[in-house]
Amino acid sequence: MKQILNRSFLLSLALMAGAGLTASAQTPAASPTDIQKDRRDIRQDTRDIRTDRRDLRGDVKDRNADVRDLREDKKEGASQEELAADRQEIKSDTKDIRGDRRDLGADVKDRRQDVRDLNQDKDIRSDKRDIKTDTRDIRSDRRDLRGDVKDRRADVRDLRADKKEGASKQELRSDRRDIASDTRDIRHDRRDLNRDVRDRRVDRRNLRHDRRGR
Repeated sequence: MKQILNRSFLLSLALMAGAGLTASAQTPAASPTDIQKDRRDIRQDTRDIRTDRRDLRGDVKDRNADVRDLREDKKEGASQEELAADRQEIKSDTKDIRGDRRDLGADVKDRRQDVRDLNQDKDIRSDKRDIKTDTRDIRSDRRDLRGDVKDRRADVRDLRADKKEGASKQELRSDRRDIASDTRDIRHDRRDLNRDVRDRRVDRRNLRHDRRGR
């Protein structure tokens, strides 16, 4: 009866593993090329921001110079045409400054978004690594469990054989100690297996969460 239960338990775990591997295979992950693209986008955004700031500083300097020219022309008693020309230049500089600030704000927003994309892609890659590690741990736990179940079955057979052969009480006690030790190992293996299965479930939830954030 115990052998049938052990076989049923191992079969159910194998089916769960197969279903889990199929689900993970269907979940696309962030490839290294995605992360490289994010980094390229961030570098380009940074260059654009620097250009925008240079343009903004240049236009602010131009407007400051035009304001000084207007004041000097007023002191020198320049004609209304010259003063109107000065004011037109100041107005043009102000428009350029507003345009530069809009460009700068847009590029800063783009870089923030690209940084978020990069962080999310890194999280996705990390989640996939964690899932692979969990899967390896689960396979190792199952190998250990199968080995310990086999050892216990062999020890049970030895105990039955020794009973039939009329072995001493000392030998029978030794056989029972081996069986008890195998049972403890099996319980420990099952605890490890259940813990690693839970870890993989958590990592898969994290992966789905990170992918929804893209």
